[in-house]
Amino acid sequence: ARPEWMSQDSPGITVGMDMQRLRVMEFFSGIGGLRAAFHRACDMAGKPTKTLNQWVPVEASNLANNIYSANFALPFPPLLNRDILHLEVGDLEGADLWLMSPPCQPYTRAGQRLDVNDQRASPLQHIGDLLPKLHH
Repeated sequence: ARPEWMSQDSPGITVGMDMQRLRVMEFFSGIGGLRAAFHRACDMAGKPTKTLNQWVPVEASNLANNIYSANFALPFPPLLNRDILHLEVGDLEGADLWLMSPPCQPYTRAGQRLDVNDQRASPLQHIGDLLPKLHH
């Protein structure tokens, strides 16, 4: 079964691929800074992404989602307001590209350097636990 957000067959990532068909999942999407950087980098590389039609932001914060929605047009019902800890393997299937900007505090000097013992590390660990269960 395909995830509800997937509306077309995957083009896969290939040289010269049609960027319009690229399916992207953006974990820890926040207000969209990583998406903005991705679009800018693609524009600079001569591969504009303004017409991407399957971009799924995943973020638990309602405030961040409201700002994200104001920053980017969302032409489909995205998986907004989803806690990454509640994602299942089926939610992750079918994306061509994953982007993520997980919290860095568990691993940096600015944080308490608790590494995997910091609860903010749990969502990234959850994604890592799901990886071996994916089918493609």
